[in-house]
Amino acid sequence: MNEKQLEQAQNYMREKVAPVIEKMTVSLMEEKPENSVQFMIDWLDKNGDQVFSEELQKRQKRPVGVETSESEEEDDEEEQRKLEKMLELKRNKAKTQRQSVSAEVYGHYNPKGNFKPKVVPKDEDTQSRIRELLSNSFLFRHLDSSDMEVIVNAMEIRSFDPDAPVIKQGDDGFELYIVGEGQLRCSKRFPGNTEETFLKVYQPGEYFGELALLYNVPRAASITAITPSILYSLDRECFNHIVKDAAIKNRNIFEQFLAEVEVLKSLDSYERSKFCDCLKVQIFEEGQRVICEGEKGTTFYLIIDGEAEALKVNPQTGVEEVVYSYGPKMYFGELALLRDVPRAATIIAKVK
Repeated sequence: MNEKQLEQAQNYMREKVAPVIEKMTVSLMEEKPENSVQFMIDWLDKNGDQVFSEELQKRQKRPVGVETSESEEEDDEEEQRKLEKMLELKRNKAKTQRQSVSAEVYGHYNPKGNFKPKVVPKDEDTQSRIRELLSNSFLFRHLDSSDMEVIVNAMEIRSFDPDAPVIKQGDDGFELYIVGEGQLRCSKRFPGNTEETFLKVYQPGEYFGELALLYNVPRAASITAITPSILYSLDRECFNHIVKDAAIKNRNIFEQFLAEVEVLKSLDSYERSKFCDCLKVQIFEEGQRVICEGEKGTTFYLIIDGEAEALKVNPQTGVEEVVYSYGPKMYFGELALLRDVPRAATIIAKVK
């Protein structure tokens, strides 16, 4: 395979295959079916065409010059016609064939049994400190007050001396950690490398180890204490019963957004997950300006719910005019960050 063929193959996998496989993998992680092959067959039959169509439409709808990714040089109209023809053939076939139904698709796996959370004694100051850390954490801030108290009570206090390993890449994971005091080094050995690559330093208030619990996968990186550190750990059972379902749903929303941003497509799942931790939810009232044309850009935005409009000043009339509309699962504002240029348009919220 020559260099051009390799590039074509990589583009094909990234644009046509990866979005579908990624979403199917998320469903597999959530459901954990006994028969994974049948589950994937059923999932693709039910969702594959729709997911592919959505990805194609996203590529088609990116405007030029209004805080968006640069358009791809592909014949998407021809691709859309092929997709519509394929869907029509499938609908006609469905009329003449009885479709198979699998109860596995609907998520009746691993039913939760009776759960009795453990209670680890702590003084009031420690409990208050943990509540503060949890309330500022992306992973836990969606919990209601009763669930929050279960987590606070279940957390154990762990101390680590400098250079002490906390987790090791490739090991099975049974708990996550929130940093109460100290600093910890995060490093990862990437494929083909014999040495670990430094990624970041964890500070008080940050957490790690959740990926192994969320997706039942080995540790994605190694964490070692730099200074004397106090961590608060949460066991897998408590996490699965109280946090996991909502956390997966919320995190997947953000990770799917990030996976669709061209400049972030090269990130692996661990890096994208950590990037996800940097996102903050903001609510804008209808008519409120999110960004203003000409100002310096320091943030890019992903629309979770609602709508927005892009306005640009008409140089002939001096009046702002609507040039583009945004809906859920769309994004804007990234070009000002990538190119270090002023905002190209004003964005206002249309629906809260």
